[in-house]
Amino acid sequence: MRTQNIWTCTGGEDSYPHIRIDRPHKQTIVSLLPLAHQTYGGSFKSWFQNMVDIKTRQLGEHVENHCWHWRSENFYCHGPSTTASYISDIPVVLSVESIQDVDADQGMGNTDTPWDFPRSLYPLTRKLGQDHGLIYEMTARIFTSGHGRHFICRSVIPINGRAVVFDYDGMKHDGYSQRQTAKLDTLLAGHSPPCPSGYYTHAVIYHLKRGVKAQKVFHDHQVSEARKYFDIVPGNTSDDISRLSKSGFVELPDVAVAMWKDRPGREYELVEDDLENDLKKVDEKLSMPPIQTLDAISAPESTDMEIDHLGLEYNAVLTSEPETVKGKDSPLMLHDDSIISSSPPPSTPIQMLCRCGVERVIGKA
Repeated sequence: MRTQNIWTCTGGEDSYPHIRIDRPHKQTIVSLLPLAHQTYGGSFKSWFQNMVDIKTRQLGEHVENHCWHWRSENFYCHGPSTTASYISDIPVVLSVESIQDVDADQGMGNTDTPWDFPRSLYPLTRKLGQDHGLIYEMTARIFTSGHGRHFICRSVIPINGRAVVFDYDGMKHDGYSQRQTAKLDTLLAGHSPPCPSGYYTHAVIYHLKRGVKAQKVFHDHQVSEARKYFDIVPGNTSDDISRLSKSGFVELPDVAVAMWKDRPGREYELVEDDLENDLKKVDEKLSMPPIQTLDAISAPESTDMEIDHLGLEYNAVLTSEPETVKGKDSPLMLHDDSIISSSPPPSTPIQMLCRCGVERVIGKA
């Protein structure tokens, strides 16, 4: 499962409004904490459907009186910020762990706050679930005796086209699973289905009915809702970070946010109209084709008389490759009448001809 986090800050009096989009957070197992139990009354259905409802999640989940622009107790922005998160992608196999209570000495074991797990769960609407197989069905419920000492697995196994429930306890019945005869809802659903004394629910496992096809329907729905309520669009790949398409906001380079950046993501800031226009002009200039240089131009040979900046006439020959004179080993030894110079012939292969009438040999004053 992937969860998308979006941070929004007003900027306060010392900055412009800015938005941060984190890389989606991937979870192999969903852990339900005691605080969430209090918020949603122990209903896993309410928790899950609230987490996928982008229209509701846009209001924000956590409000801070300061911005994330800080490091080592130094605040670079004093505006209040809000964090919103929602489920952007769902897995085919959904594993949910019920962390009912955590104690440093006793471990997990508060059975007074069990979660209510439905046997069937619709991530979106019932109609989408029925039309596209976008429905989770519970396939297993795991019980524990506390402290992680022992576990019992209750699973659904299809036999002759019928769903049959089996309990597996490795310490009993010589390791053979035992068939249970009650109804599926009774054995799997609810707060506290029947289980051995002293045991309670540790985790449940759901399976997405139509698999990958249902995943695609959910993903497309969330992308559409995110564009509508958050003005964000997908990145270049499925693992890339989403981009903001909100008018007036410009993406900040990594060097501008390196001081406080603590995770992969993109950050945007609202800019004034004149600054935004300046940035567009810079982008336009950067996108112009490079200026061609003389080396990049393939010019035809020309033997027309030309006049240089000193008024001396000479035959200009433009070629794309250096030429060598017959009998000479290197272009450095080129000495041709087309090069006007008052210097005498060179006395060394490494020489420089100038117009002052003095030959300068490389390495000598």
